[in-house]
Amino acid sequence: MTAKTTTSNGRTQVGCAIRPSRQQSVVVEMVRQVRHPKYHKYVRHRSRVMAHDEDGQVRVGDVVRIR
Repeated sequence: MTAKTTTSNGRTQVGCAIRPSRQQSVVVEMVRQVRHPKYHKYVRHRSRVMAHDEDGQVRVGDVVRIR
């Protein structure tokens, strides 16, 4: 029997590390463009999440993947 690792939504997100938070964590910002329903203009939506960095290798400005 093989172990299968999946996330709750099943996709990987890509973001940019914007600042260190603590010793083993970093704040990652993910930007996506969404079309406004009324004005049909593209607007940027930003999501910031804290991610665990076990080895402490991530620096500010690095592109990281979050599962």
